[in-house]
Amino acid sequence: MPATWKTTTAALTACVFSAALFASAATGAPKVSILQKPDSIRPGETATVALAVHEVSRCTLIAPGDRQTTATKGMIRVTFTFTVGQTVKPGQRWVIAQCTGVAPQRYPLIVLPPGSPAGTNVVPTLPAPATPQQRAARAWWQSNAGSILAIFHNGQCTDWASRKRPDIIERVEETAYVAQLGGKSFPQMDFIAKNWADLAKLAGMRVSDVPVAGALIVWQPGVEGAADEVGHVGYVESVQNGTFTTSEENVGAPYEMGSRTLSTVPVPGRLFIYP
Repeated sequence: MPATWKTTTAALTACVFSAALFASAATGAPKVSILQKPDSIRPGETATVALAVHEVSRCTLIAPGDRQTTATKGMIRVTFTFTVGQTVKPGQRWVIAQCTGVAPQRYPLIVLPPGSPAGTNVVPTLPAPATPQQRAARAWWQSNAGSILAIFHNGQCTDWASRKRPDIIERVEETAYVAQLGGKSFPQMDFIAKNWADLAKLAGMRVSDVPVAGALIVWQPGVEGAADEVGHVGYVESVQNGTFTTSEENVGAPYEMGSRTLSTVPVPGRLFIYP
């Protein structure tokens, strides 16, 4: 990694969550890590959380509208299946695993509005690296992706964007990395909402004013209700005849999930980053 390298997310504050499996259980100390988890869910839906456990006698899983406890003595893996309560409000919530002898494990879960569109959310696969610089950038990303993406998990609109289209962040970071390896400059723009389309363009991604399913929407400040100064981002779940439907976080109220149906007619200050 270049000695002076800084990611474009450097100015954001981070609270890093690690879900890595413990590499060794050589010591007798209790250990727990999350192996499998959902990132988003709707009220009434069921999901699974799997934990790797070592020297732990009991675990409790606390999920929105659900709480379960099970004995885990002698086990190396335990699976919880939980259902989000019908009365749970949309927005960022927390799933917490409390196991004997270790600090609680927790991660953010996005509760979507009831009846919101399911969408497909197929994250595009980036092209294979073709040059030594690109291979170095991809290796760097693979080593640091978890901690970088964790920076975005704060309940803002960019939180949802990072979950639906993490490939955009990867492409931008890898492009910036390659540029610095080649002695070229890359603008140090933070991933605040209004900057996403410009960053995507700089990374060679297709940006248009015409919506397609799977695209990320970028609104400039004040456009269609976007926040002053920082703008707003959302995700295109589907496109119909003359309209498209979104999913967005931090819309209507702080940390709340929302969905809107808007016209496909181009609007100045509204762009779409294609998958």
